[in-house]
Amino acid sequence: TFMLLVIPLAVLPASGAPVYAAVQSVVPAHMRAMAAAVLLLVTNLVGLGFGPTFIGFLSDMLTPRYGVEALRMAMLFTVATYAITAFSAYLASRFFVADLASAQRHIESGT
Repeated sequence: TFMLLVIPLAVLPASGAPVYAAVQSVVPAHMRAMAAAVLLLVTNLVGLGFGPTFIGFLSDMLTPRYGVEALRMAMLFTVATYAITAFSAYLASRFFVADLASAQRHIESGT
């Protein structure tokens, strides 16, 4: 079961730079610091705040069925969240080019 986590955990750090670059590309220059701050806030609140709490809750809910293996099963649930995240990133990428062009027009018009 550990092997199911190897690929997502190996690829996850590589996703950070493109996400931050995309956010910085579509916001005006005077809003880039705020955009980065909001992205970091949301990422940390969800990942570090909600993540462990949810895994603990899920482990508690799975204990009657899986016993001592409940925590393992709860942690394996994160593999599904990686798939959902990848699909969400794919959907967002379909709009990125248009958003980037819109941001460029906004910059060129000076508004």
